[in-house]
Amino acid sequence: MSEKRSTTALSGSQGSSGATGNDAGMVAILKAQGYGVGRGIRDTWARPVVGNAGSGKGRAAAPGVQAAPGRTQAPVAAKDPKAAMYAKGRMKAGEMNGTEQAYHDHLAQRQHAGEVAWFKFEAMTFKLADDTRYTPDFMVMLADGQLQAHEVKGYWTDDARVKIKVAAALFPIEFIAIKKKAKKDGGGWEKEVF
Repeated sequence: MSEKRSTTALSGSQGSSGATGNDAGMVAILKAQGYGVGRGIRDTWARPVVGNAGSGKGRAAAPGVQAAPGRTQAPVAAKDPKAAMYAKGRMKAGEMNGTEQAYHDHLAQRQHAGEVAWFKFEAMTFKLADDTRYTPDFMVMLADGQLQAHEVKGYWTDDARVKIKVAAALFPIEFIAIKKKAKKDGGGWEKEVF
């Protein structure tokens, strides 16, 4: 029990995890003992729990496993019903969601018909203020040379509406909000010009 740990401080040096000073020495010790350093609290969730030892499953992989005799794992909190309305996360830059892809196909049809000369997804970013930028979904050039910025939305949030209004006030480009109509309403696209 009286095992003495040596903590060699690597003053001014940097360990492989990016830690400096005394932290680098601790990182080296933890790595030597087989701990996954750099994952923080998530490392504890990968270890087996009592009642599940030897199965190789961590707590996250085995919900409802008894952590100790007579005690069950805490239940997972109920999901917020409002959270289901919003996207699960941001798409990577240059990657379209389903509505944007459908509008891309619509623009391609318009281009084939000769109404649109050019269009590109997330082609321009507008600086609205310090640390505030706005990137419309599509930049569209009509056959007559007019440049438009099209923002495709399934649901409008207040901050998105404010950004497009500010951009419309600052820049000499027509900003158009596009919303997909429901099939029961005849389908197609609903436009709002700012």
